[in-house]
Amino acid sequence: MEFPETQFVTGADSLLVWIRRSMNIVSAYYGRFPSRTLRIKLVADDGGGVHTGTTWGKEGGLIRLKVGQDVTDTQMLNDWVLVHEMTHLALPDVGEAHAWLSEGLAVYIEGI
Repeated sequence: MEFPETQFVTGADSLLVWIRRSMNIVSAYYGRFPSRTLRIKLVADDGGGVHTGTTWGKEGGLIRLKVGQDVTDTQMLNDWVLVHEMTHLALPDVGEAHAWLSEGLAVYIEGI
Protein backbone atom coordinates (compact mmCIF):
# COMPACT_ATOMS: atom_id res chain seq x y z
CA MET A 1 0.00 0.00 0.00
CA GLU A 2 1.39 3.34 -0.95
CA PHE A 3 -0.26 6.56 0.02
CA PRO A 4 0.80 9.79 1.62
CA GLU A 5 -1.58 9.52 4.57
CA THR A 6 -0.88 13.06 5.74
CA GLN A 7 -2.37 14.36 2.48
CA PHE A 8 -5.82 12.89 3.20
CA VAL A 9 -8.17 14.44 5.75
CA THR A 10 -9.73 11.05 6.63
CA GLY A 11 -6.41 9.47 7.58
CA ALA A 12 -5.02 6.00 7.00
CA ASP A 13 -7.60 4.02 9.00
CA SER A 14 -10.56 5.20 6.91
CA LEU A 15 -8.68 4.63 3.67
CA LEU A 16 -7.77 1.09 4.72
CA VAL A 17 -11.38 0.31 5.71
CA TRP A 18 -12.51 1.45 2.23
CA ILE A 19 -9.84 -0.61 0.48
CA ARG A 20 -10.64 -3.75 2.51
CA ARG A 21 -14.37 -3.30 1.89
CA SER A 22 -13.75 -3.05 -1.86
CA MET A 23 -11.55 -6.16 -1.75
CA ASN A 24 -14.28 -8.05 0.13
CA ILE A 25 -16.89 -7.09 -2.47
CA VAL A 26 -14.71 -8.37 -5.32
CA SER A 27 -13.78 -11.50 -3.34
CA ALA A 28 -17.44 -12.27 -2.66
CA TYR A 29 -18.27 -12.01 -6.35
CA TYR A 30 -15.44 -14.25 -7.56
CA GLY A 31 -15.25 -16.57 -4.54
CA ARG A 32 -11.73 -15.27 -3.87
CA PHE A 33 -9.73 -12.18 -4.67
CA PRO A 34 -8.50 -12.39 -8.28
CA SER A 35 -4.86 -11.61 -7.51
CA ARG A 36 -2.43 -13.07 -4.97
CA THR A 37 -0.67 -9.75 -4.59
CA LEU A 38 -1.70 -6.18 -5.24
CA ARG A 39 -0.09 -2.80 -4.93
CA ILE A 40 -2.33 0.22 -4.57
CA LYS A 41 -1.00 3.71 -5.05
CA LEU A 42 -3.26 6.54 -3.89
CA VAL A 43 -2.50 9.92 -5.39
CA ALA A 44 -3.91 12.95 -3.57
CA ASP A 45 -6.01 15.19 -5.81
CA ASP A 46 -7.93 18.40 -5.14
CA GLY A 47 -11.35 18.27 -3.48
CA GLY A 48 -13.28 15.27 -2.25
CA GLY A 49 -14.43 11.99 -3.70
CA VAL A 50 -12.69 9.22 -5.57
CA HIS A 51 -11.77 10.49 -9.02
CA THR A 52 -10.17 7.96 -11.38
CA GLY A 53 -8.24 4.73 -11.42
CA THR A 54 -6.03 2.65 -13.67
CA THR A 55 -5.15 -1.03 -13.26
CA TRP A 56 -2.16 -2.96 -14.53
CA GLY A 57 -2.15 -6.74 -14.11
CA LYS A 58 1.57 -7.30 -14.49
CA GLU A 59 3.76 -8.27 -11.54
CA GLY A 60 0.85 -9.17 -9.29
CA GLY A 61 -1.23 -6.11 -10.03
CA LEU A 62 -1.01 -2.38 -9.51
CA ILE A 63 -3.91 0.01 -9.10
CA ARG A 64 -3.29 3.75 -9.19
CA LEU A 65 -6.14 5.89 -7.87
CA LYS A 66 -6.62 9.63 -7.76
CA VAL A 67 -8.49 10.45 -4.57
CA GLY A 68 -9.55 13.87 -3.33
CA GLN A 69 -7.63 15.08 -0.29
CA ASP A 70 -10.96 15.90 1.36
CA VAL A 71 -12.62 12.55 0.61
CA THR A 72 -15.14 11.57 3.28
CA ASP A 73 -16.08 8.18 4.69
CA THR A 74 -19.50 8.53 3.03
CA GLN A 75 -17.93 9.22 -0.36
CA MET A 76 -15.74 6.15 -0.02
CA LEU A 77 -18.70 4.03 1.10
CA ASN A 78 -20.59 5.07 -2.05
CA ASP A 79 -17.57 4.67 -4.32
CA TRP A 80 -17.52 2.24 -7.23
CA VAL A 81 -14.14 3.16 -8.77
CA LEU A 82 -11.98 0.89 -6.62
CA VAL A 83 -14.28 -2.13 -7.03
CA HIS A 84 -14.28 -1.47 -10.80
CA GLU A 85 -10.47 -1.35 -10.92
CA MET A 86 -10.06 -4.48 -8.78
CA THR A 87 -12.39 -6.34 -11.12
CA HIS A 88 -9.92 -5.80 -13.96
CA LEU A 89 -7.48 -8.10 -12.14
CA ALA A 90 -9.72 -11.10 -12.89
CA LEU A 91 -9.44 -10.84 -16.66
CA PRO A 92 -6.14 -11.02 -18.52
CA ASP A 93 -5.27 -8.18 -20.86
CA VAL A 94 -7.44 -8.74 -23.90
CA GLY A 95 -5.98 -5.91 -25.99
CA GLU A 96 -7.52 -2.69 -27.23
CA ALA A 97 -9.76 -4.43 -29.77
CA HIS A 98 -11.54 -6.27 -26.96
CA ALA A 99 -11.35 -3.65 -24.20
CA TRP A 100 -15.16 -3.55 -24.30
CA LEU A 101 -15.15 -6.99 -22.63
CA SER A 102 -12.93 -5.92 -19.74
CA GLU A 103 -14.75 -2.62 -19.23
CA GLY A 104 -18.17 -4.18 -19.63
CA LEU A 105 -17.44 -6.82 -17.02
CA ALA A 106 -16.06 -4.24 -14.58
CA VAL A 107 -19.08 -1.96 -15.03
CA TYR A 108 -21.46 -4.90 -14.52
CA ILE A 109 -19.75 -6.13 -11.34
CA GLU A 110 -19.31 -2.70 -9.76
CA GLY A 111 -23.08 -2.32 -9.61
CA ILE A 112 -23.83 -5.68 -7.97
